[in-house]
Amino acid sequence: MAESDTGVRRFAPTELQRRLGVLALATLAWAVGFAALSRLGTWTPFALAGPALAVAALLFGAVSAAALRPSPGTVGSGLFVGVLMVVLTRVAYAVVAPRLPWARSATSELLDLLNVGGFSPGARAGLIAVIAASEEVLFRGALPGSHSARGSHRLIGLARADLVQVVIFAAGYALPTLALGSVLLVVCAFLCAIVWGSMRLASGSLVAPIVAHVIWDLGVLVVWPLATIQGTQVKGYEPARDVFHLAKGNPALSPATNQEVYAVNELWVRPPLATAVLRAQAHPARRTGSGDLLASSWSIQLQDRTGAWSGAFAGGSANPGNESDNPAAGARTVPQLMPVGVVNAQVFAFVGGRTDDGSGRTTWLAEVKTPDPSNNTGASIDFIEDLLYGDGHFQPNKPGPLIGPANPPNPRVQGPGDLNHDGAVQCAMTQTGDDVTTRQLHMIEFGGGHLVYSVASRFQDATTESGSKFKRFCDISQWVDLGQQFGGNIGSIVSASIVARPASISIFFVAQAGSQYRTFHAVRFANGSWRPVDDVLAKRDGAGAIGTSQPFNVAAGICPTFPLAGQPQEDALLYVQWRDNDFANFGEITSSARDWQFGPVIVHGNYSSTFRLPGVIRGFPPERLHKLLHFSIGARPFPG
Repeated sequence: MAESDTGVRRFAPTELQRRLGVLALATLAWAVGFAALSRLGTWTPFALAGPALAVAALLFGAVSAAALRPSPGTVGSGLFVGVLMVVLTRVAYAVVAPRLPWARSATSELLDLLNVGGFSPGARAGLIAVIAASEEVLFRGALPGSHSARGSHRLIGLARADLVQVVIFAAGYALPTLALGSVLLVVCAFLCAIVWGSMRLASGSLVAPIVAHVIWDLGVLVVWPLATIQGTQVKGYEPARDVFHLAKGNPALSPATNQEVYAVNELWVRPPLATAVLRAQAHPARRTGSGDLLASSWSIQLQDRTGAWSGAFAGGSANPGNESDNPAAGARTVPQLMPVGVVNAQVFAFVGGRTDDGSGRTTWLAEVKTPDPSNNTGASIDFIEDLLYGDGHFQPNKPGPLIGPANPPNPRVQGPGDLNHDGAVQCAMTQTGDDVTTRQLHMIEFGGGHLVYSVASRFQDATTESGSKFKRFCDISQWVDLGQQFGGNIGSIVSASIVARPASISIFFVAQAGSQYRTFHAVRFANGSWRPVDDVLAKRDGAGAIGTSQPFNVAAGICPTFPLAGQPQEDALLYVQWRDNDFANFGEITSSARDWQFGPVIVHGNYSSTFRLPGVIRGFPPERLHKLLHFSIGARPFPG
């Protein structure tokens, strides 16, 4: 406090109070910035608040402008320490990663967090330089003067009191990074702040720590990132594109509205059927009465080998016409396409629809027929059976142009029911070669922390009341709780995906055990036996790997691999882990073990490293913030 000429006492902060005030404001601003980064995926708060606060700190005398005057010594020492930090970081990673396998996934996840925004390398480098310089002015510029000249207990050129200050300010620097949930980032921020703080006090200048900070950030984030993936057998990826805006008039993107869709699935139809791509999509639909677009429906169209698209040749809806469907509800109805057979190939779809009596939502099995030029027939769809209720909602004498039969087909089928009451299940079909007797349909549903499974079998003739015959699954099992099937210690399940191979199915699911969320992989064989469940993170990174503190989603598919030289071609299981608008990471599982590169470390096994899918989160166009609703994995013979 100070007293003016008029006797009025006014507040005059001391130099120490100004410095601590800058540190408090910077810590608060950085905490808000990291919270925005974790939720919105933007570095904008740092880019705006950092320079503004740094200028304010200089104007109000909390940081000395003289500390920013460069000299050959301060620039040279900054360059030396920065390069040395980059090299030591690479060496430490190479030493630690094989001994602490979780460090690989933690590093990859951290780099995903720090590389959001869709910036070009040049723009990212400029942003890094601005933010790093601002951090040094705010967090190291706020350090009080050195005690070295009067301290008796010195360590590496600094008094003990100096080191205490450096540690305290380093803790203040690391504290805001807790918002990202990365222990590795907190540790790195703390250790680096000690180095840069020591440079500040030892040199009396901010130039040296600014140069070292910028060099280290650019080295580990842009020039020589630790988690650079090489040799993962997945090549030629380009950033994700908004296919609806690039389609240039593609008909039936959304037949009702010509808008973007809630979900999309594709299937590469191969000879002998055709060489074409089937695209199924769920999209907004108009509600009866009101005419608004709050309902949802689905459609299927075909792209031939010339790239030309057909109109929608099939469509339907689980909505009775007057209900509101949010995007997630609409996405659950998108047709899931599945090919079976070799010579006698067929394509089936599992689609959202209404029960036969119209009382509720369900999932139907249908056969999709591609065009057959020899018979001059176009693409079409035939509905076969209600997978959830079987004949339980059969409507006798259903009105229409032709009155329906009084009784359901024989033998009657009883479905497992709908545990979530939303009519949506995930399905996959298996069949060995062209042997229809081996055909099975596998269904999963998850909700309330549980994952349940049902299998349909005996695909054979059913006879209608008029005596005509058609084929359908005549046995559908009741739901089995897979958490109990796998031993009861999996945890609460929050996401799941199913994918089929000819003689087995794979189920990927995300479960919470304690405070950690992890991805698991289960395999069921044609004889009904289950392989022990794989902990994907442990298989990929070692037994010591830890999960994440926040829930995420998983999707899976099967595609041909792109093997390295001398390795066989095979189909690989592909999986994507994602969380809304936060991250999307891609991994691969092969039948035969191979070498995978995790940064500088080579690991032999079936599970690849994971990497961030470019362009999926934020970036097309850059002013929009995308929230991921649905993932579909498939192969195509020609560009989309």
